[in-house]
Amino acid sequence: MKAFVTILAGVLFGYDQGVIAGALGGMTASFDLSTTMQEVVTSLVTLGALVGALLGGGLADRFGRTRTLVIAGVLFAFGALGESLAQSTGVLTVSRFVVGFGVGIASVAGPLYAAEMAPRQTRGRFVSSYQLAITIGILLADIVDAALSDDSRWRLMLGLSIVPGVVLICVSLIMPDSPRWLMKMGRRDDAQAALVKTQGGPKVEERLDVIEHGGLAESRPFKERPVPRPETAADHNRVEETLPCERSRRACLTRSLN
Repeated sequence: MKAFVTILAGVLFGYDQGVIAGALGGMTASFDLSTTMQEVVTSLVTLGALVGALLGGGLADRFGRTRTLVIAGVLFAFGALGESLAQSTGVLTVSRFVVGFGVGIASVAGPLYAAEMAPRQTRGRFVSSYQLAITIGILLADIVDAALSDDSRWRLMLGLSIVPGVVLICVSLIMPDSPRWLMKMGRRDDAQAALVKTQGGPKVEERLDVIEHGGLAESRPFKERPVPRPETAADHNRVEETLPCERSRRACLTRSLN
């Protein structure tokens, strides 16, 4: 389920990037769009995604990962509804921007949530699934464009993107927030419950202590963070030979313990 949230966020991005190729002809015929307006309508999703990505990290830190994903899903669903029902160029352009804004927020909150929820040994797989999901979304958009190739059905092409937006909202509402964010907010009991629900297994308290220790270390300036030391002299020599730069050693050794 954790990976499903990330995949949904990627599918949203990929679908709306790809579906415009099939819908643009119908839009142009319906609104008599000039070449410039075609470019504006096409690119507004990317512009909205830029703004959403810039604000997504702050929203995720303030409201939590799952709530931020709910916000992204609501923005995307309402934007998709607006562009599919638009009766004027103004409504169409604003809706396209809203869709992009939601996509941009999801592009930050989705991989962040996956990285914090996934076990260390599968963390890279979870995060990289977002990139795979974008291509899946583009493929789905191409399939929909081919199936609804009549220009008069461009509204349906865009309206179908409401479905993954609503699914993202529903999934995010039932998923617990990440233990790392809950610990950051001082909600240890909630973090423990979330960790048991999503990962289970023994040593929950030990894992929470590791999260808490990592959060305290990350809150300090980089130069003031303690440097983990190799256990033996041989290990120390190997580390120094591999990473002659002290800053690199500090970063890699600290990262290896998280």
